[in-house]
This record gives sequence, C-alpha cells and structure tokens, in this order.
Amino acid sequence: MKISELNKTLNISKDTIRYYEKIGLISPVILNNRRDYNQQVAERLRSIQILKKAQFSLNEIKVFIDLDEKLDSLEKIMEMSDEDFRMINNLIDKKLNDITKIKNEIEIAEKVLEKMNEKMGGIK
Repeated sequence: MKISELNKTLNISKDTIRYYEKIGLISPVILNNRRDYNQQVAERLRSIQILKKAQFSLNEIKVFIDLDEKLDSLEKIMEMSDEDFRMINNLIDKKLNDITKIKNEIEIAEKVLEKMNEKMGGIK
C-alpha cells in the first residue's frame, strides 16, 4: 500500500509516517525504489495511535515495539539483561498506573457530562 493510502485510511499525515519510519517505529518494504506499507505496518501505526492517545511518548512506544519484537523469540528474551528486564517491567507498571488514572478521570468526566445532559433535558 502506498503512503497516500495509509494517510487516508488511518488519518496520519505523510510527514508523520515518514518520521516514524526515520526513527525506526515502522519499516516499509522497499520494492523498485518505492516504499510499500503492508498490513503489518498499518497495524503498527494503529497501535502507535492508540498508545499516543494513552499518553505514551514516542520513546516509550519504541521501547515497547522493540520489546514486542524480542518477545517473538525466546532466545532474545533469554539474552535480555536483568537490568533491562526490570526497567521494562517498571515501565509497564508505570504505564498501567497512568492508564488507570486516565480511565478514572474519564469516568468522572462522563458522570459530570451525564448530569449536565440531564439538567439540559429538564430545561426544554
């Protein structure tokens, strides 16, 4: 798939797609000097969008993408240092806590909006 198709399908600017490629978040296949963005790249871009909405930095996203690739190979997992393993576990715990806080804030905002909606419905 061409970059213009990704742009339209996922609503991500071409510049952003190129930047993600430059920093190693995605890797298109190069065919005849043209980039081909396959389904795997599109899925990764969707994941990046979701993680960004969950307030992950691009550096944190890169760590998780690299980890995900390592987790595909038991051999690579075994090569991981204890320090890296602890760092990744700590990062996962921190992000899970951050997401829980965001979920709680959204639930509070939802209740406030529901009350406002009820009041607005009673006016007319």
